[in-house]
Amino acid sequence: MRNLFITLTFFFYATVFGQIELKIVELKKDSLKNEKLVIEIRNLTNNYLAVPFDQKGFKGYNSEELCSDLKILDYPHRFFGLALIFKDKNESKEPIQSLVRSYHVNDKDVVIDKVGLEESKTKDNLTNWGKNNKLKSQTEIERNFYIMHNLLLLEPKEKIRMNFDLDIFDIKRGETSFYNYYILNNNEEYSLSLKLCADKFIYNYLTVKQKQELKKYKFFSGMIESNTVPYLFSYE
Repeated sequence: MRNLFITLTFFFYATVFGQIELKIVELKKDSLKNEKLVIEIRNLTNNYLAVPFDQKGFKGYNSEELCSDLKILDYPHRFFGLALIFKDKNESKEPIQSLVRSYHVNDKDVVIDKVGLEESKTKDNLTNWGKNNKLKSQTEIERNFYIMHNLLLLEPKEKIRMNFDLDIFDIKRGETSFYNYYILNNNEEYSLSLKLCADKFIYNYLTVKQKQELKKYKFFSGMIESNTVPYLFSYE
Protein backbone atom coordinates (compact mmCIF):
# COMPACT_ATOMS: atom_id res chain seq x y z
CA MET A 1 0.00 0.00 0.00
CA ARG A 2 1.32 3.38 -0.91
CA ASN A 3 1.54 5.58 2.20
CA LEU A 4 0.30 9.09 1.71
CA PHE A 5 0.01 11.79 4.30
CA ILE A 6 -2.78 14.22 3.50
CA THR A 7 -4.09 16.99 5.72
CA LEU A 8 -7.15 18.84 4.55
CA THR A 9 -8.20 21.92 6.48
CA PHE A 10 -11.70 23.20 5.85
CA PHE A 11 -12.30 26.91 6.21
CA PHE A 12 -15.97 27.06 5.25
CA TYR A 13 -18.64 27.00 7.91
CA ALA A 14 -20.95 24.27 9.07
CA THR A 15 -24.68 24.60 8.82
CA VAL A 16 -25.89 26.30 11.99
CA PHE A 17 -28.99 24.95 13.68
CA GLY A 18 -29.81 27.82 16.04
CA GLN A 19 -28.21 26.58 19.23
CA ILE A 20 -25.17 24.53 18.28
CA GLU A 21 -22.64 24.54 15.46
CA LEU A 22 -20.87 21.31 14.51
CA LYS A 23 -17.93 21.64 12.14
CA ILE A 24 -15.37 19.32 10.53
CA VAL A 25 -12.19 21.37 10.73
CA GLU A 26 -9.58 18.97 9.43
CA LEU A 27 -9.19 15.53 7.86
CA LYS A 28 -5.81 13.87 8.31
CA LYS A 29 -4.96 10.79 6.24
CA ASP A 30 -1.78 8.76 5.92
CA SER A 31 -3.48 5.40 5.33
CA LEU A 32 -6.95 3.87 5.48
CA LYS A 33 -6.20 2.57 8.95
CA ASN A 34 -4.83 5.86 10.20
CA GLU A 35 -7.25 8.68 9.54
CA LYS A 36 -8.24 11.42 11.93
CA LEU A 37 -11.03 13.97 11.99
CA VAL A 38 -10.71 17.22 13.89
CA ILE A 39 -14.10 18.64 14.79
CA GLU A 40 -15.44 21.64 16.65
CA ILE A 41 -18.70 21.94 18.54
CA ARG A 42 -19.82 25.40 19.60
CA ASN A 43 -22.60 26.70 21.79
CA LEU A 44 -24.05 29.67 19.92
CA THR A 45 -26.36 30.76 22.72
CA ASN A 46 -26.07 32.65 25.99
CA ASN A 47 -27.40 29.60 27.83
CA TYR A 48 -25.70 26.66 29.48
CA LEU A 49 -26.44 23.60 27.34
CA ALA A 50 -26.36 19.85 28.06
CA VAL A 51 -25.85 17.88 24.85
CA PRO A 52 -26.04 14.07 24.57
CA PHE A 53 -22.69 13.25 22.99
CA ASP A 54 -20.75 9.98 23.13
CA GLN A 55 -17.13 11.05 22.67
CA LYS A 56 -15.65 7.54 22.58
CA GLY A 57 -16.03 7.24 18.83
CA PHE A 58 -18.20 7.49 15.75
CA LYS A 59 -21.16 5.35 14.81
CA GLY A 60 -21.99 3.98 11.39
CA TYR A 61 -25.02 5.39 9.64
CA ASN A 62 -28.21 3.39 9.89
CA SER A 63 -31.53 5.18 9.42
CA GLU A 64 -33.11 3.26 12.31
CA GLU A 65 -30.26 4.07 14.70
CA LEU A 66 -29.62 7.70 13.82
CA CYS A 67 -31.77 9.15 16.60
CA SER A 68 -32.26 6.87 19.60
CA ASP A 69 -34.78 7.35 22.40
CA LEU A 70 -33.09 4.50 24.33
CA LYS A 71 -36.35 2.54 24.53
CA ILE A 72 -34.68 -0.53 23.01
CA LEU A 73 -31.28 -1.54 24.36
CA ASP A 74 -31.14 -5.03 22.86
CA TYR A 75 -28.80 -3.94 20.04
CA PRO A 76 -26.33 -1.59 21.74
CA HIS A 77 -24.16 0.87 19.85
CA ARG A 78 -22.89 4.37 20.43
CA PHE A 79 -26.40 5.79 20.78
CA PHE A 80 -25.19 9.40 21.14
CA GLY A 81 -22.19 9.09 18.84
CA LEU A 82 -21.53 11.21 15.77
CA ALA A 83 -22.95 9.37 12.76
CA LEU A 84 -20.70 9.22 9.69
CA ILE A 85 -22.70 10.34 6.66
CA PHE A 86 -21.14 9.30 3.35
CA LYS A 87 -22.90 10.17 0.10
CA ASP A 88 -22.08 9.28 -3.47
CA LYS A 89 -21.50 12.65 -5.13
CA ASN A 90 -22.83 11.54 -8.51
CA GLU A 91 -25.62 9.02 -7.96
CA SER A 92 -27.67 9.50 -4.82
CA LYS A 93 -28.72 12.01 -2.22
CA GLU A 94 -29.35 9.24 0.30
CA PRO A 95 -26.58 8.39 2.79
CA ILE A 96 -24.71 5.13 2.34
CA GLN A 97 -25.83 2.60 4.94
CA SER A 98 -23.14 1.02 7.10
CA LEU A 99 -23.07 -2.75 7.57
CA VAL A 100 -22.62 -4.80 10.76
CA ARG A 101 -20.25 -7.66 11.57
CA SER A 102 -18.99 -9.43 14.64
CA TYR A 103 -15.31 -9.89 15.47
CA HIS A 104 -13.98 -13.40 14.90
CA VAL A 105 -12.09 -14.89 17.83
CA ASN A 106 -9.15 -15.96 15.67
CA ASP A 107 -8.81 -12.52 14.13
CA LYS A 108 -9.55 -10.24 17.05
CA ASP A 109 -8.54 -12.06 20.25
CA VAL A 110 -7.23 -8.92 21.87
CA VAL A 111 -10.32 -6.90 21.01
CA ILE A 112 -12.71 -9.56 22.33
CA ASP A 113 -10.68 -9.95 25.54
CA LYS A 114 -10.81 -6.20 26.03
CA VAL A 115 -14.55 -6.16 25.37
CA GLY A 116 -15.03 -8.87 27.97
CA LEU A 117 -13.08 -6.87 30.55
CA GLU A 118 -15.02 -3.70 29.73
CA GLU A 119 -18.35 -5.52 30.04
CA SER A 120 -17.33 -6.93 33.44
CA LYS A 121 -16.20 -3.51 34.64
CA THR A 122 -19.41 -1.90 33.36
CA LYS A 123 -21.57 -4.43 35.21
CA ASP A 124 -19.84 -3.55 38.49
CA ASN A 125 -20.27 0.15 37.78
CA LEU A 126 -23.94 -0.33 36.93
CA THR A 127 -24.61 -2.15 40.19
CA ASN A 128 -23.12 0.69 42.23
CA TRP A 129 -24.83 3.29 40.04
CA GLY A 130 -28.23 1.73 40.63
CA LYS A 131 -27.76 1.70 44.38
CA ASN A 132 -26.43 5.24 44.58
CA ASN A 133 -29.23 6.67 42.44
CA LYS A 134 -32.03 4.46 43.82
CA LEU A 135 -32.85 2.92 40.47
CA LYS A 136 -34.61 -0.40 40.38
CA SER A 137 -34.72 -2.23 37.06
CA GLN A 138 -31.59 -3.12 35.08
CA THR A 139 -32.88 -1.31 31.99
CA GLU A 140 -33.59 1.81 34.03
CA ILE A 141 -30.05 1.72 35.42
CA GLU A 142 -28.44 1.22 31.99
CA ARG A 143 -30.33 4.10 30.41
CA ASN A 144 -29.62 6.47 33.25
CA PHE A 145 -25.94 5.50 33.45
CA TYR A 146 -25.41 6.00 29.72
CA ILE A 147 -27.09 9.40 29.60
CA MET A 148 -25.28 10.80 32.63
CA HIS A 149 -21.90 9.59 31.37
CA ASN A 150 -22.44 11.00 27.89
CA LEU A 151 -23.64 14.55 28.45
CA LEU A 152 -21.44 17.28 27.05
CA LEU A 153 -21.87 20.36 29.24
CA LEU A 154 -21.28 23.61 27.38
CA GLU A 155 -20.99 27.07 28.84
CA PRO A 156 -22.45 30.05 26.93
CA LYS A 157 -20.54 30.64 23.67
CA GLU A 158 -18.11 27.84 24.54
CA LYS A 159 -16.25 26.12 21.68
CA ILE A 160 -14.55 22.74 22.02
CA ARG A 161 -12.17 21.12 19.55
CA MET A 162 -11.81 17.32 19.51
CA ASN A 163 -9.75 14.72 17.66
CA PHE A 164 -11.32 11.44 16.56
CA ASP A 165 -9.67 8.39 15.01
CA LEU A 166 -11.49 7.28 11.86
CA ASP A 167 -11.44 3.72 10.51
CA ILE A 168 -14.37 3.07 8.17
CA PHE A 169 -13.69 -0.68 8.34
CA ASP A 170 -13.90 -0.90 12.14
CA ILE A 171 -16.48 1.34 13.82
CA LYS A 172 -17.00 -0.25 17.22
CA ARG A 173 -20.55 -0.57 18.52
CA GLY A 174 -19.68 0.37 22.08
CA GLU A 175 -18.39 -2.32 24.44
CA THR A 176 -19.67 -5.19 22.29
CA SER A 177 -18.12 -7.74 19.93
CA PHE A 178 -19.83 -6.09 16.94
CA TYR A 179 -18.72 -3.31 14.64
CA ASN A 180 -19.96 -1.30 11.66
CA TYR A 181 -18.12 -0.79 8.39
CA TYR A 182 -18.61 0.86 5.00
CA ILE A 183 -18.13 -0.48 1.48
CA LEU A 184 -16.84 2.31 -0.78
CA ASN A 185 -15.50 2.24 -4.33
CA ASN A 186 -11.77 2.61 -4.79
CA ASN A 187 -10.51 5.96 -6.11
CA GLU A 188 -13.94 7.52 -5.82
CA GLU A 189 -14.69 10.78 -4.07
CA TYR A 190 -17.59 10.95 -1.63
CA SER A 191 -19.04 13.72 0.48
CA LEU A 192 -18.68 13.28 4.24
CA SER A 193 -20.60 14.98 7.00
CA LEU A 194 -21.54 14.22 10.62
CA LYS A 195 -24.90 14.10 12.34
CA LEU A 196 -25.71 14.19 16.04
CA CYS A 197 -29.27 13.54 17.18
CA ALA A 198 -30.88 13.92 20.60
CA ASP A 199 -34.42 12.74 21.30
CA LYS A 200 -36.28 14.95 23.78
CA PHE A 201 -37.74 11.95 25.63
CA ILE A 202 -34.37 10.65 26.86
CA TYR A 203 -34.36 13.18 29.69
CA ASN A 204 -37.36 11.42 31.22
CA TYR A 205 -34.88 8.74 32.30
CA LEU A 206 -33.04 11.15 34.62
CA THR A 207 -33.92 11.25 38.29
CA VAL A 208 -35.38 14.31 39.99
CA LYS A 209 -32.11 14.76 41.87
CA GLN A 210 -30.04 14.63 38.66
CA LYS A 211 -32.27 17.18 36.97
CA GLN A 212 -31.90 19.43 39.99
CA GLU A 213 -28.11 19.14 39.84
CA LEU A 214 -28.23 20.16 36.17
CA LYS A 215 -30.86 22.84 36.61
CA LYS A 216 -28.74 25.65 35.14
CA TYR A 217 -28.42 23.70 31.87
CA LYS A 218 -30.95 23.57 29.05
CA PHE A 219 -31.29 20.04 27.70
CA PHE A 220 -30.65 20.02 23.98
CA SER A 221 -32.88 17.99 21.66
CA GLY A 222 -32.99 17.87 17.88
CA MET A 223 -30.62 17.19 14.99
CA ILE A 224 -27.22 18.78 14.40
CA GLU A 225 -25.48 18.39 11.05
CA SER A 226 -21.94 19.43 10.24
CA ASN A 227 -20.49 20.94 7.10
CA THR A 228 -19.84 18.60 4.17
CA VAL A 229 -16.26 17.84 3.12
CA PRO A 230 -14.78 15.78 0.26
CA TYR A 231 -13.58 12.29 1.14
CA LEU A 232 -11.43 10.42 -1.40
CA PHE A 233 -11.45 6.68 -0.78
CA SER A 234 -8.30 5.01 -2.04
CA TYR A 235 -6.45 1.87 -0.95
CA GLU A 236 -3.71 1.90 -3.56
